[in-house]
Amino acid sequence: MSANFAGKHSEHQHQPGTKCPKCGQQQVFYLGSSVLHGNPYTPASDTEVSHHFACGACQHEYDDYA
Repeated sequence: MSANFAGKHSEHQHQPGTKCPKCGQQQVFYLGSSVLHGNPYTPASDTEVSHHFACGACQHEYDDYA
């Protein structure tokens, strides 16, 4: 997955093989990423990024922090 740091709903890419944590279906879509702190284009250890996902089956939206 290549991240798009333009924020939530800047992307809508299907993530094959990824299961929804709520319903377990493999209909997860990557919605984009938001930078919470730091610069994601440098290898600094203090960068915080939130990746946004949504399930196409149950409409559950969730974030994965890195």
